Amino acid sequence: KKFDPHTKITEKLFYFMDKYSSILVISLDNIKSKQLHDIRKSLRNLGSILIGKKSMLSYVLKKSKSYHSNIVIDSLKNNIGLIFTNSNISLIHQILNNYFLPSSVKAGDKAQKSLKIKKGIKNLPPSQTSFFQALGIPTRVSKGSIEIIDSFKLADKGDLINTSEEALLNKLKIKPHRYGVEIKQIFKNKRIVHRDFLNFSNKAMNVNIINSIKSLVSFDDFLLKIKPYFTNHNIVFTFSRFLQVRMGFRH
Repeated sequence: KKFDPHTKITEKLFYFMDKYSSILVISLDNIKSKQLHDIRKSLRNLGSILIGKKSMLSYVLKKSKSYHSNIVIDSLKNNIGLIFTNSNISLIHQILNNYFLPSSVKAGDKAQKSLKIKKGIKNLPPSQTSFFQALGIPTRVSKGSIEIIDSFKLADKGDLINTSEEALLNKLKIKPHRYGVEIKQIFKNKRIVHRDFLNFSNKAMNVNIINSIKSLVSFDDFLLKIKPYFTNHNIVFTFSRFLQVRMGFRH
């Protein structure tokens, strides 16, 4: 019988989709193998990672015949993988952030942030002076090393890095970018979850609660607003639901 290379990943995917309630589509661009290995170890008791070519994952998802599989397929772009979990998604996000690593930039990359070269003595010999002169960067020799006289902005966020800027950053051993596993799309209980909630801190929640309470004109206004939510639920749940509505949450 001819071996089907999709069989193993198909079985895994079907098993994971039955076992876990959440699917996270993750970007694996520029990820090193050790980075991914360490992430797998940290997520061992929290979920499972499935990595494969886009074409293979799409093929398997189509076979699953799940009504949300087409939505997941539409999210499969570039170098991607899937994390399956029943755990708190914010916790998974925090773990992934712990494994971001500094990285050099290459010509053609977009600057992830505004890049500034600080003035001061650099660990470079005076023989490198001509390199800086060619780039129009004022320097002087100080204590046997090159000193950049003035700080300057190299690139704004989103600018394309050119070959000269790449060479300068490498010369100064500056690694301004950070690369890691990024969550691109979230599906929980077969529904899309907006990824902005990953950046919603307890502090932000407290501010929203306070602002929601302050916005009430009077206690009568408060009762009028929560009256539609009184059914057979307890008061704590009702007040919680009321705050969710005031804060713009929907379940």
